[in-house]
Amino acid sequence: MTSTFTPKGLSGAEQETLWCLFFHGPVWDGNLPSKQGRSDLVERGLADRHDGWNWLTSDGAILAIDLGLGRRKDAAEQKAARDRRSPRP
Repeated sequence: MTSTFTPKGLSGAEQETLWCLFFHGPVWDGNLPSKQGRSDLVERGLADRHDGWNWLTSDGAILAIDLGLGRRKDAAEQKAARDRRSPRP
């Protein structure tokens, strides 16, 4: 099932929270960039929460990948690995 949402259909708070949940999820309530963004994602069926923890649903993960966050995550992980291999003086 593919998501019909586009970045233009998400508020800034929703985009930041989607990014956070994709890269760091599950995420504790206190570490979310926006609880309102989270609540809006939950209402759209893109995220879920329980007992203080928040995560993307499969539709939320598909949306994040469709928005290119998977490529950005790969690039960030590759950069972190390079940085670990070559310590700066």
